[in-house]
Amino acid sequence: MGAIKAIETEYKGHLMRSRLEARWAVFFDALGIPWHYEEQGYELPSGRYLPDFRIEGGALVGSADLWVEVKGKLEHDAFVKVVRAAYELPRDPTRLTWPQVLLLCEVPEPGDPTLMTRIDARPDGVALQRVRWRGFLVGTSRANTRRHYSTEPIGDPEVFPIADLDRWTEAHTIGIRHWADGNLIDFTLQHDREVAAAHRAARSARFEHGQSGAML
Repeated sequence: MGAIKAIETEYKGHLMRSRLEARWAVFFDALGIPWHYEEQGYELPSGRYLPDFRIEGGALVGSADLWVEVKGKLEHDAFVKVVRAAYELPRDPTRLTWPQVLLLCEVPEPGDPTLMTRIDARPDGVALQRVRWRGFLVGTSRANTRRHYSTEPIGDPEVFPIADLDRWTEAHTIGIRHWADGNLIDFTLQHDREVAAAHRAARSARFEHGQSGAML
């Protein structure tokens, strides 16, 4: 049996590779998060890499941009590729920040306090960090204050030297599989109502036709 092909879906002028990518774009719009879809590819030492999304100011650290990978469930080779790409992506020499790549799986149920995995490049390797979406009030006065959503770290990261990637095997990856296998629900955290509403909007979005003509 051949692999099941994702349905290409058009949203806001972009022909996205899957309905899941389109749903996350709906999520970003619901929270007022500026996004750019497959904006720029990179020739990295490990090969070509084209991030799914770039989120303006989504990394929290220094208000740096955030790359996003919508993968559903990651297999071993794809996970290692994304981790390596995060380390090799270009860095801004004018800021004390590093590339950050957020892994997105299925859109969570509204109301679930969900944590995601963010891959943070560091000078000596990569850190796997649990994060959640959080709104921060920004603005110069009460009249123009707005809510800006970015990723907030929860708990301590797990740091891996970049040299270890060359030794990662399938068995090794199973030991850190919880980082890539999907969203983690943490009921000790209070969920954000606006995030819950955005999850609801994304899950309930209806798209007329995919490129294949299939109905949702």
